Amino acid sequence: MTYTLMSVPEDKEVWCTGFRFDDMKAGINCKPVQGTIHDKDYWKSKFKTKNRTISVNTNQSYYAFADTYEEAAHIYNEMINTFLVELDNRYHKIASSLEGCYLSNDHGIMF
Repeated sequence: MTYTLMSVPEDKEVWCTGFRFDDMKAGINCKPVQGTIHDKDYWKSKFKTKNRTISVNTNQSYYAFADTYEEAAHIYNEMINTFLVELDNRYHKIASSLEGCYLSNDHGIMF
């Protein structure tokens, strides 16, 4: 089963995953990691693993939770795929808007 921040059971062992790409790098790149959610709240939620604590409150929509590693890995891959599709769409919009910008001479030959 998969969960959002507000639906994940508190203090239950689950898998957390997250992804967000900023301007030039992955701002959030959380491959599936097992742990528990603590202090579940929109403003101060923490996901605790054996080795670290992840603050998941600031960008809740970029994180998801699952009962199994396989579910979390699937969500993580979907997040990356969604980003790549959005990036491809942006590229095509920019490319099509620039097509009419080429400069050419009176015979239509580009400089």
